[in-house]
Amino acid sequence: MSLSGSGTGIDVDLPFVGRYRWEYDRIADRLRELNRTTVGGGIEVVGSCDGFDPSDVTVRVTWASGASASGTARGDPVTGKAVYSVSKSGSALGYAFLTARYDGPCDVRWRGGAGGVAFDQPGAVVFGSTFVKSSGFNVGPTFQLLVYPTVDLRADRTAVDPGETVELTYDSTNADRLTLSTAVDRSLRPPSGVAEAVVNSPTTFTLTGSGPAGERQTSVRVGISPPEITSFTVDDDRIAVGETATLSWQTERALAVEISSGVGLRPPTGEAGVRPEETTLYTLTARGYDDQERTASVRVAVVDPPTVSLSAVPATIVRGSRTELVWQSTGADRLEINNGVGTVRGPSGRQSLRPSADRTYRITATGEGGQTTATVSVDVRDYLEVTSTLTLEYVGRVQLPLLAGPVDRFRTTTPELFGGDHGIDLALFGSRAYVTQVKNTSGHTAVVSNYDEETETAWWSGLLDDDDTTDDLDDSPFLGTWELYTSPQARPPLGVPLEVTWRVDA
Repeated sequence: MSLSGSGTGIDVDLPFVGRYRWEYDRIADRLRELNRTTVGGGIEVVGSCDGFDPSDVTVRVTWASGASASGTARGDPVTGKAVYSVSKSGSALGYAFLTARYDGPCDVRWRGGAGGVAFDQPGAVVFGSTFVKSSGFNVGPTFQLLVYPTVDLRADRTAVDPGETVELTYDSTNADRLTLSTAVDRSLRPPSGVAEAVVNSPTTFTLTGSGPAGERQTSVRVGISPPEITSFTVDDDRIAVGETATLSWQTERALAVEISSGVGLRPPTGEAGVRPEETTLYTLTARGYDDQERTASVRVAVVDPPTVSLSAVPATIVRGSRTELVWQSTGADRLEINNGVGTVRGPSGRQSLRPSADRTYRITATGEGGQTTATVSVDVRDYLEVTSTLTLEYVGRVQLPLLAGPVDRFRTTTPELFGGDHGIDLALFGSRAYVTQVKNTSGHTAVVSNYDEETETAWWSGLLDDDDTTDDLDDSPFLGTWELYTSPQARPPLGVPLEVTWRVDA
């Protein structure tokens, strides 16, 4: 291609053909044959790259001469070489600028020299210059297109147990030297191969490839597998208040172990005793590298202790009479009373006893939540004096021979008083019970009497104002029929009370 111009110079783009430095002597001979003042140069590609296309490389020639300058620029391809040349005719001194450019996908840099000045720079474009004189031959510049290395590094596993070995597979192109870096640098033989390394903690392996264009790196990280909780157990998941349960655990690859609910930091494997006051969930957190965590939980149920109560009805008896033990319980699997009573049924019950002397009875309730006890004392006396309120039921209105008018009659029999209320057995003690005091609590003046219904014999009778008391009873037997007579009332009550104090001797 021939171009001419003045003042501003001439430009031409020449294609790159081939991948090696051209043969200067051969081109020089050719240019001498043309008998011209010519400058020429070439491009050398160092390295290889997938996808490299020579057409992605161009050379731009800018002719900058004096006002009357003219010249030619041409591409003169030689098989397998890159060739460019410019020529100048005339006697004036002139010079040309040459620009090399790469627009392809490869990772490259340029290196060369022009006019005695060396250059080395990355990127797609570099600049060189050459001078065209009035006579003679001046060669320059020459460009090198350097392809950077490519490196690839793969690990057979991304996570391992501490102390395990990993295989690192590497590949490279355009690399004269390969270095594998961890804590210590290690040389590898290019272009590819397999290396082994022991991993004790998360490790980043860096592969550096060095070549004419410079260095390129790639990295792969091998971590430590997450922590594992092999076991987390409790020896007894149901305990009573105050009892101790033992937590046991085993972990792998754990840097720290922490247990909730106040247990705190613990070694990776161990035991700990706990004594919760209420049902508690214990959560174990195992922490490993890279903030990895695993958790497991166990629940310890705190079972409430059983409840039990014990009473005696009555708690004070006359010797030879009976009392009744009464109990109530919850949460008990077994109930036992001392002093010869033994195991009793639950959750509640009653048992009649006839202690010959004072006794303290203890009931023990045993359940999942432990043991609970309750006690009651029974006082055994040689005699017993009791105040009872009798209820005399309305019988009707009657006429008594000694009274001028009719009266309201109320009546009851005493056997109803015997039994559980006072622990007195009628068959044994009824004949020994005698009255020591009578109080009229009917609310009216009344005639009160106590008599034997079978013989119709009155044991005692008397006139008492309301709320009056008498103890002039001559040891009247308590056993029998009690009657009370009052003046007629417009609406007699269904019953009236009478307070009687009586005594039983053993």
